[in-house]
Formats: sequence, C-alpha cells, structure tokens
Amino acid sequence: MHNSTLFLLSSFALSASAQALASDPGVYGPAIELVHIYNDEFPTGIAVSSTGRMFSNYPSGLDGNNTKYAVAELTSNSTETPYPSVEMNSPPGGAINYTTIPASGANYQQYLIGVQSVVIDPADRL
Repeated sequence: MHNSTLFLLSSFALSASAQALASDPGVYGPAIELVHIYNDEFPTGIAVSSTGRMFSNYPSGLDGNNTKYAVAELTSNSTETPYPSVEMNSPPGGAINYTTIPASGANYQQYLIGVQSVVIDPADRL
C-alpha cells in the first residue's frame, strides 16, 4: 500500500470513531440534566448530598465577578444562597489584605476565603 492510502485509511478510522462519539444515542448513562444556570458567578465545582442538596464554590481569583460569596447552596435552577451564612462568606474588609506589599490573604480564620472545592463526605457533610 502507498503511504497516501495508509494515511487515508487511518484518517477514515479516526473520523469513524469521532463520528461514533458525536452520535452517541445516550445509552451509556443517564440523560443529561440541567441542574443550575449560573448568571454572574464563575464556579469551579458542584457537590451533591445524599438528600439532593447542591453546593457550589466560587474562588475569587478566577473571576473578578465572584464577589458575593465563596460557597453557596443552589436553591433553584438559577438562585444561590450563601452557605452556611452571609456573614461567614463576608470577611470584614474583604479576603485580601492590601496593606501589605505584596497584597496577602487577610487570614480571617472564622470566614470562608478562597474556597477552591466543595466535597460531600460519606457522612453527608460539606
């Protein structure tokens, strides 16, 4: 076989396998389900408890719009509620200490700052 024929055959095989992925009839798992629409915050994850409660986290370093809260419970398809409270998501003066050079974390140990992930453990705790 010529090199061009081999290339054509291998290209066809790759194309056929990509085509199979593009036309998946959905028999390999549950149907895709819309659970939440994010309008103004950029989350990095969702955790779902055994009772169906859903939580998201919003690291402020990824998007300047992430200013409302670090962790929220998803309460409907398009609303979130700060979790566990507004106060715990709102350190006094913000999460960054701008009086140091360079700026540093504010080190408020009683507040949620820079949450990178949310996980539900086997005991159903966030």
